[in-house]
Amino acid sequence: MHYYAMVANSADPIATQETAKAWGMTNFEQDARNISVPTLIIHGKEDQIVPIKTAGDRAAKIVPHNEYKKYDDAPHGLFITHTEQLNADLKRWVRVPVTSPVGEAQHI
Repeated sequence: MHYYAMVANSADPIATQETAKAWGMTNFEQDARNISVPTLIIHGKEDQIVPIKTAGDRAAKIVPHNEYKKYDDAPHGLFITHTEQLNADLKRWVRVPVTSPVGEAQHI
């Protein structure tokens, strides 16, 4: 946690504000519809920074070939609060065979 505070504190305040504006004002729907690889979407149900209805739920409806996991009681920083659950899901996900465009099973 201290590392992330250090990174945030060293960031340029204007760049940080402009980045947040860009995230909030940019429509990524067309880009998301064009994702052509299997995608794991994970969102915390208690995220108060980026609400699940406007982010995770929406992404799951738009991104093709996705697996959507909602974590109960998980806030925005779920990588800190739900580390074991997240790591288990990520380890499982990278072991799932996927079909390549030519039809051969591959592991990602």
